[in-house]
Amino acid sequence: MSPASGRTERFIYNASTSLLLQIVTVIAGFVIPRVMLVSFGSEINGLVSSITQFIAYFNLVEAGLAHAAVYGLYKPLAQKDEKAISAVLSAARKFYILSGYIFLTLTLGLALLYPSFVKTSRLHSVEVG
Repeated sequence: MSPASGRTERFIYNASTSLLLQIVTVIAGFVIPRVMLVSFGSEINGLVSSITQFIAYFNLVEAGLAHAAVYGLYKPLAQKDEKAISAVLSAARKFYILSGYIFLTLTLGLALLYPSFVKTSRLHSVEVG
């Protein structure tokens, strides 16, 4: 087997599984909201949708950091400049750690503050034991 045919097979496999993931995601996008509405009502569906939107906004903290790091690596990799490669990777690591802390802080803030702003009659505390 030539290296080109191995790459072609991997490409076909990756493209196929990516397509399958997209199809499943689209189907789930149609089915899950209906199940949520039927099972829990519009109040809980709205609550879940709001929390999902907040977390999606929090994910913007990363804001293209991976693409910027890859772009920053083009020249140093082409020139085999290990010092510059290390500098780019070190800077990306620092930004990822910072963005992780920001995401964690925002998510914990949401978990602590959101329940005090949103009241629902559908959720009740459950006693264990």
